[in-house]
Amino acid sequence: MLRDLEKEKNSAKKKGDKELKKAEKKGNYDETYRKGVDDMNSLTQSHELKEEAVGLDREASVNSLKREHREAMIDLLRRQLNEQLELAEKQLTPKQEELERLMQLSQEEKMKLLADLHGKQMNDLKKSQDNQNREELKVLARYHSNKDELQRRKREENKKHIEQSVKERQKVCWYCIVLFIECGEGVAQR
Repeated sequence: MLRDLEKEKNSAKKKGDKELKKAEKKGNYDETYRKGVDDMNSLTQSHELKEEAVGLDREASVNSLKREHREAMIDLLRRQLNEQLELAEKQLTPKQEELERLMQLSQEEKMKLLADLHGKQMNDLKKSQDNQNREELKVLARYHSNKDELQRRKREENKKHIEQSVKERQKVCWYCIVLFIECGEGVAQR
C-alpha cells in the first residue's frame, strides 16, 4: 500500500514538472506552479489520510489477531487441563478406592480387637471383684458369730460390692468408649 502511494506521488511530481516546462514555454508559469503545488498538497493530504487509515486498519487487524490468539490459547489450555484432570482421576480413583477398602478393613479389625479387649477386661474385673467379695465375706464369717449380724453385714458388703462393681465397670466402659472414639477418629483422619 505504501509503495503504491509513493509511486502515485512520484508520477504526480513528474507530471507537474512536465506541465511546468510547457507552461514556461507558453508564459503562464506562476499559475501552473501554484496549481502543481496545490495538487501536490492535496495528494500529500490524501496520502496521509490513507496512511492513517492503513495504520488504523493494521492496528485493528493486529489487535484482532492478538485477541483471537489469546482466545485460542485459553481454549487450548482449558482443554489440556481438563484432559490432565480426567487422566489423573482415572489413575487415582482405583488407588483411592483400594485405600478406602483397606482402611475399612483395618477399622473393623481394630473394633473387633477393642470389643474382645473390653469383654476380657469385664470378665477379669468380674472375677477379681467376685473373689474379693468372697474373701471379705469369709473374713466377716470369722469375726461374727451371731447369724443375724452376719447376714446384715453380708447384705451390706454385697451392696457395697455391687456399687463398687458398677463404678469399676463404668470406668472400663468409659475407657473402651474413648478407645473406640480414638480408633474411629484415627481411621477417619487417614
